[in-house]
Amino acid sequence: MDLWDEDRQEWARPPDKDRPPPPSRAHRALIAAAATLLLCGALVGGIWLWTDDDTGGIDDLPGTSATPSASSACEAVDTAITAEWNLDSGSEENVENAGASLFSGCTWTMSGDGSGSPTQLSLFYGKEIPIEPTPTPTPVDGVPSAEVSGNEAGCLIVWPTSFGRAVVHAVPSNEDSYDNACDLASEFAGSVAPNVPE
Repeated sequence: MDLWDEDRQEWARPPDKDRPPPPSRAHRALIAAAATLLLCGALVGGIWLWTDDDTGGIDDLPGTSATPSASSACEAVDTAITAEWNLDSGSEENVENAGASLFSGCTWTMSGDGSGSPTQLSLFYGKEIPIEPTPTPTPVDGVPSAEVSGNEAGCLIVWPTSFGRAVVHAVPSNEDSYDNACDLASEFAGSVAPNVPE
């Protein structure tokens, strides 16, 4: 049976012997105020970390990386990869006209056996890079979440990074088919992926 509580000015049930009494209004208000202060502190701290570029900004947090430098795509191919793939020294691609979607790019020429024109291999770093036809998942050793796309003009292997995407592009020599270009792109992506910023 409910009883009128004169002190609290509300209907109350008779106290249950097995349960503690409900918290008072002052106690509930104190809990709500403490929770509000904690949430506001976390919000202010998060905004400060996100916008602070000099010390402790978002690019300095674990698991994130800053935008790669203009030459960093060329740095992904070391002397061992150059020798293994019979590549030239590589040339930095001009990505300024590509807008904000590309950060850097580098192209290498792979010398053939003299029977045809050389194959070109490129590596690009970017944010959301529009690719047509739409890439589809493909297994590539050493490259997590790889996707493939291409046509008679070449083949692309694309994979996610903390700064956006890395793209390997293989342009086949005249007598190479699309399938050969995709095999080359997959193998090259597997070789350079360990040197690509995560």
